[in-house]
Amino acid sequence: MRRLPGYPNWFLPALLLSSTLLALTGITLIPSMLEFKFDIDLSWQLPSGYRVLQLGAHAALGYAVLIALGSLLPIHARAGWRKRKNHVSGAMLVLALASLALTALGLYYAGSDTGQKLSALVHTAVGLLFTFACIFHSLKGEALHRQHPELPRHQQPS
Repeated sequence: MRRLPGYPNWFLPALLLSSTLLALTGITLIPSMLEFKFDIDLSWQLPSGYRVLQLGAHAALGYAVLIALGSLLPIHARAGWRKRKNHVSGAMLVLALASLALTALGLYYAGSDTGQKLSALVHTAVGLLFTFACIFHSLKGEALHRQHPELPRHQQPS
């Protein structure tokens, strides 16, 4: 597995693992969200005891991933931005991450039923898109690196 220059060897595997678990816990919470927020009865959802554990795990993983992705800004994102490498998808990821953080607060603190529903819908949609955008961003970065393997990761030509 490749590593990110400027970060410890364990950082990228830990980020990938925690991000994958975050996506999986979020996806498994969708049926419960549809039932409790929108009164849509689905045939499958987590049992109530597991649902609380899933919510707690999703929230904790969300904060961990938010911190880890935030730590990419000073080295990884700054270098890519200066070199104009993968910067459009990177900027979209930063905006999506900010949206996820704000809508997560809305899930906890929105006082109205409408605010709760809107936060839930936006958080779910952006979360799913964010998952695919991360994969796209990573694959695009790997493709850039394969085209110019002789150069350091953040100094590949356009």
